[in-house]
Amino acid sequence: MNSNNSPITLPYELEKTVLLIGKIILRNRKNILNQFGLTCTQFEILAAIFEHSNKGKELTQIRLSDTALIDAMTVSTVLRSLQKKGLVKRDRDDIDTRILKITFTTQGKLYFNQIIHEIDKHKISLYKDFEKSLLLTLHKKLEQSLLNCYFS
Repeated sequence: MNSNNSPITLPYELEKTVLLIGKIILRNRKNILNQFGLTCTQFEILAAIFEHSNKGKELTQIRLSDTALIDAMTVSTVLRSLQKKGLVKRDRDDIDTRILKITFTTQGKLYFNQIIHEIDKHKISLYKDFEKSLLLTLHKKLEQSLLNCYFS
């Protein structure tokens, strides 16, 4: 077996490429988020809120922390900041007032969609040489690997 196909070299090269692509994506995302006055953590939290609202699921502050893999104190601080910007609402549960329900404001939804539109424009250039079926297969395999390694 030559060195390019050895069991050790191939995963290393793949990992190196994935990390490099991740850095490029993150750099582009940071530049876009800076234009919108947001941090990456604020965006991650908005993305988690968006995902839950699209699924019609109620989102509490604790569930948001678990979903976004961000500690509860950071989530609380970031939500307070997003609330001051008028992007999210935190409403106390009618029965258990310790529970905070998180939702987008109308402005927050529009703002998030504008950000996604800008991010998508950059992703198109990054993935333009891939067939859609290949990207879907790669996504499924990487997602399964994540589930097996980190969430089992």
